[in-house]
Amino acid sequence: MIGFGTAEWENLLTKLNKSFNKSNRDFFCTKCWAIVSYELNHVHRKEAPSHSIYILKAKQFCSEDQLLEIAKNLNKITYKEGKAYLENPYKKRIRFRGFRNLPGVRKYFFHKAQE
Repeated sequence: MIGFGTAEWENLLTKLNKSFNKSNRDFFCTKCWAIVSYELNHVHRKEAPSHSIYILKAKQFCSEDQLLEIAKNLNKITYKEGKAYLENPYKKRIRFRGFRNLPGVRKYFFHKAQE
């Protein structure tokens, strides 16, 4: 959980900004409440095809206002002791079944290991 106005909140906004500005932008599965990389987005769509309608492109969630609107609509903001907290979309790790055997993924991980 990330408190609004904290250092963690500023870190989240920085990550969102980086996500928007990089060439292979991240994607946001609102069903899983997880931000995934460009490469893992393809795997996620194959493993959970029903989530395709819930996946947003970076330009749809990378501003603070957009993220807050999505979080409010999906009830991802909680209130404790008068303070508002947001579930961290970067903390959740999506587990894929055998994703390293999908075409192109093995090559990607092998290449990353060589760097």
